[in-house]
Amino acid sequence: MDIGLLDTAVEPIAALKRAHITRKTFLRPDDRAAESAHGTALAALLVGEDIAAGFRGIAHGCILHAAEV
Repeated sequence: MDIGLLDTAVEPIAALKRAHITRKTFLRPDDRAAESAHGTALAALLVGEDIAAGFRGIAHGCILHAAEV
């Protein structure tokens, strides 16, 4: 199953290491990007995984299409 996320950028973090994520930015060259913490956090809640903590995102196993807007 594929899901989408329209938010800030999604950064590569440990919890997203095994997730399938496509990323595309829709910012123009003269746009200033927002901090990426929010988009990254939402991506982790959706498709992330932390085995040591026993955490799996609510859409674990899905392909996430992340659009930076």
